[in-house]
Amino acid sequence: MRCGRSVNRDFPEVFVTDWCFWPLYDALNFRVIPPWLRPLTTTVVATLWHTYVSVTAARPSVARIEPAVSGNEKDTVRVEPEADSGV
Repeated sequence: MRCGRSVNRDFPEVFVTDWCFWPLYDALNFRVIPPWLRPLTTTVVATLWHTYVSVTAARPSVARIEPAVSGNEKDTVRVEPEADSGV
């Protein structure tokens, strides 16, 4: 369950960042970096990318404020993220 919530929460941000990051790197890679250095630079950049994805996935969920069921605008309820069951 935790993994599914994490993927649903983080996927849009990671997907957009992916589409901004990798095409730019590929363009630079094939225009600027000599062929003999491409495997090394790709390894370094991929390691940075995986670090970004890991940090994004490890962020804690943020509690949100929702109106209470009573309908009174002054009544609000703090909704905490679901606790992990350890599985």
